[in-house]
Amino acid sequence: MFPYVALTKDKAWQPGPYEGVELMILHKHESTGGVVVLRKFKAGHTIPAHTHPDACAPGSCVRP
Repeated sequence: MFPYVALTKDKAWQPGPYEGVELMILHKHESTGGVVVLRKFKAGHTIPAHTHPDACAPGSCVRP
């Protein structure tokens, strides 16, 4: 499926886009910019509802 193995011991947590959220980038596809991430939320923190409009290839996502 995915010819890639990421070991978290080789990666670092970094601040996320919202308070109380950290991200660990496991893999970034250089040609598409797509990423695989782990997210770590501090207790009681949430993120607001949002979309990822650039995450879909043309014609592959249903938009409201």
